[in-house]
Amino acid sequence: MTDAIAACKKKGIVQTDQEQTEEEAYRACVKGKIEVEGMTPEEAAEACKPKTDVEEPAESQEQLPTPLEQCIATRMETTGESEEEAKAWCEADLAGLHQPTEEIVADIERLRTREDRLNRRK
Repeated sequence: MTDAIAACKKKGIVQTDQEQTEEEAYRACVKGKIEVEGMTPEEAAEACKPKTDVEEPAESQEQLPTPLEQCIATRMETTGESEEEAKAWCEADLAGLHQPTEEIVADIERLRTREDRLNRRK
């Protein structure tokens, strides 16, 4: 959980620990596990659950492809690109470089508004 939260803090997705409730920290953990580590929502929810003293042995699960692996395979199949070309495109896409400009502008405005609200609280 702390790794996902730390990764989200670097991206500016979450607030500092002192400003977060336990529920906000849990949601940030789930979001971080999905965005940073490529987990499914179910996997992220399980990984972020508070740990109990008695842990059951983890059952081995079939390894599902990561979003990057899925993107590369799909890209190679549909466009006929080499693995290197598909990987470069998919990494850029997952980083948001192929995101429509309107969405980027909307995201920036949303973050500025959030920052203004946070600054007013101080």
